[in-house]
Amino acid sequence: MNYLDRNEFNYAPSQEVVEALKNFDINKLCFYTRIYDEGKKSILSVYLSESYGIDEPQVLLGYGGEDILKQAVHYFLTQEDGNKTMLIPKFSWWYYKSIADEVNGRTLQYPLYEDGNTFKYDFAAMKEMVQRENPKVLLIASPNNPTGNGLTPAELDALLAELPVTTIVLVDEAYASFVSTDTDYIKMLVDKYPNLIISRTLSKFYGLPGLRMGFGFMSKELASFGKYSNKYLGYNRISEDIAIAALKSDAHYRNIARLMNESRTCFEAEIGTLPGFKVYESVANFVLIKYPIVLKERLQKAFVDEDYKVKFMNEPDINTHLRITLGRPEQNRIVIDTIKKSCITMKAVILAAGIASRLRPLTDTTPKCLLKVGERCLLQRAFDALLQNGFREFVIVTGYRQQQIVDFLEAHYPALEVTFIYNEKYASTNNIYSLWLTRPYVDKEDILLLDSDILFDPQIVAKLLRYGQADALALNHHTLGEEEIKVIVDNDGKVLEISKTCSISRAIGESIGIEKMSAAYTEALFRELEVMITKEGLDNIFYERAFERLIPQGHSFYALDTTEYFSVELDTVNDFEQAQRLIPSQLY
Repeated sequence: MNYLDRNEFNYAPSQEVVEALKNFDINKLCFYTRIYDEGKKSILSVYLSESYGIDEPQVLLGYGGEDILKQAVHYFLTQEDGNKTMLIPKFSWWYYKSIADEVNGRTLQYPLYEDGNTFKYDFAAMKEMVQRENPKVLLIASPNNPTGNGLTPAELDALLAELPVTTIVLVDEAYASFVSTDTDYIKMLVDKYPNLIISRTLSKFYGLPGLRMGFGFMSKELASFGKYSNKYLGYNRISEDIAIAALKSDAHYRNIARLMNESRTCFEAEIGTLPGFKVYESVANFVLIKYPIVLKERLQKAFVDEDYKVKFMNEPDINTHLRITLGRPEQNRIVIDTIKKSCITMKAVILAAGIASRLRPLTDTTPKCLLKVGERCLLQRAFDALLQNGFREFVIVTGYRQQQIVDFLEAHYPALEVTFIYNEKYASTNNIYSLWLTRPYVDKEDILLLDSDILFDPQIVAKLLRYGQADALALNHHTLGEEEIKVIVDNDGKVLEISKTCSISRAIGESIGIEKMSAAYTEALFRELEVMITKEGLDNIFYERAFERLIPQGHSFYALDTTEYFSVELDTVNDFEQAQRLIPSQLY
């Protein structure tokens, strides 16, 4: 099982950490961690004091960041003044309320608000609530779990300046190291404000949740809490050695943070562009994703099938959200692909009826789509590419040697939902008639249309699906001739002409034969095809003529440049031989 629901670590510790554990002096276990003769807590507290430039008595150590938070909440909510009120973020870790409940505390939620693709703290509302409720503790999570938003040092400084010193400000910075390497602000703030506690941990950025080591810093004026917090030893000799080793190997963990950031960018680019999805900005080791609620059961099943666990949020106002811990790049790729596969509702339409006479003798006994290039035939490549991009419903029009195609797909993809349509007029009609036959199955639906004689990189399909325009075709820029389906566009990239006969000098490239169509477009398309096929008898031409006739009616494609990815149409024996030579190794 891959646990991406717990915000834990999916990488290896640094080599320095490994060596610290391997080389640990077992004799150290014979002595307490406290440095009695110097009145200091531990070599770790001394190291943190020196690293952060903060006096050692102001350093807090605990059994993880959870321990420090719990100690602070318990201490301040059980004071003689009887004030048991604590303010916490509306969307936040369940633990905050839990530790207050343990001492019969009263927790109230202050608001966060959604602003574009992020959440923000409402400073005005927070200050008003503090003034009204006079809380003993104001807890701030920065970055916040699960929303991923955080406060800058300047924002935290400005907020603290507006709050009464009678309110203890407890800042949970468990994920702060993902944001920046700058920690100078901590000394500035704890020296400036007498009511401040900042809690950190080695569990998140340093990936050592099993070590149970937390640390923090407090204002000098909170010395009484320091004595309470350190009344027992919540750490040990092994932990302090490993902790120091982790803190000294910052470069290792910065590299992991870089990999996480790259994965976060992939989530934004690939999932954030899907209909009904939103990927929120995050400065932590997780991402928050809003998804269409109708997909919940499908997503849950898909993750179970992949042996992955992500967190489906249940809290009010974010109960249509996923929180996903950033794992290793290969894990994140599986998560992204799983989501994409779950949300694709459009059908793939593949036209494979033609005789392909120009490919004889190769097609004398074999339909063109079953010709093998590299290790797989064209049809298998097309299906694999579509499956990789989340398609689960297929409509295929067969004709010439149709039983071979049926047998091949049933043998190789027995579990797929494939609708077979037989074009009995395959010998006398062109692909426009095959497309017309699909009407009962795909009219007024989103589809991806492709010819079966294209050898292409699956990334072309991925790029089309990510593209913001609902109606788009894949375009290849290269030297054009008479045979290519050429494309002329306006300044916005909208197709004005698409045919073999349009001007070579005005054309920007060739349509490779893969088109993404919205339900509105297919409705208009089949309405036009009905006229062309049943009334005008235009059943032996290319379907691009229908595309051209729709342009004056206000229906057009946007041309998407996919030249960066390999594609070739196999019309002739020479095309086939070239494809065998030119196919990239990663597609072979």
